[in-house]
Amino acid sequence: MNTVRGLFFPWDREKAELFLVFLMVPAVFLNSALQTPLVTADQAGYYHDWYYSPGSFVASVLQSLGMGCLVAFLVGSLSPELARSWESGLSAEPRRQLACAGLMLVIFTFGHMALSSGVSLLFGVSFPDLDWMCPANLRERVQSSAIALVNGPAEEFLRVYLIARIASLTKSGAAAVLSSAAVFAIYHLSYGWITVAYFFLVGVFLGWLYLRKNYLLALVAWHVLADMTGVFYASEWRSFMAFFGIPALPGS
Repeated sequence: MNTVRGLFFPWDREKAELFLVFLMVPAVFLNSALQTPLVTADQAGYYHDWYYSPGSFVASVLQSLGMGCLVAFLVGSLSPELARSWESGLSAEPRRQLACAGLMLVIFTFGHMALSSGVSLLFGVSFPDLDWMCPANLRERVQSSAIALVNGPAEEFLRVYLIARIASLTKSGAAAVLSSAAVFAIYHLSYGWITVAYFFLVGVFLGWLYLRKNYLLALVAWHVLADMTGVFYASEWRSFMAFFGIPALPGS
């Protein structure tokens, strides 16, 4: 079926997709503007309590679920061929995809540490202090892990959806990969410009991997693991890095 019944008139499928994509992209940029504020030491306790409050938890889960459901609607209702591709990307070679996700986690994490430490040492760049985001007890760790399990798939589904639709629109895989990487880099603007650059480079690789291998499961698994081991388990990562003699980042 090539038409989608709108509120007032039927649209052809391509117009409906394009309209909804242009609604999504500004929402992503708006989210970056409303993300984690720069928190001073005397504000850390307040923002920590706010971040782990029941209301903040519910809002984070609903935001990710809303993003994921919107993309699922777009793919399921408007792009049956893309839905079939995603089904294959989530089920094909699961062991190889999960191994790829683990390898990416190690390489990207050490790459981020090396890039950030190098820039900090060479140029004296300071980083946002994110200590207040670290969980202080079991409940907060469970809460953070639950958010990661919802947010990881939602963001990766959005990434590959944008790649597929922009590639279809521009007839250029490179333009689609670069555009989606830029969107998700700006999405993390509140973590500092070095992290924005890191997420752009990672996004380029993830986009290339998706177009080349259709490894959607690898992208989702990496994102969930990265969320769980990044800010949420920063203290463990610091101990791990210290074991290898690598200094902790300022504000990490």
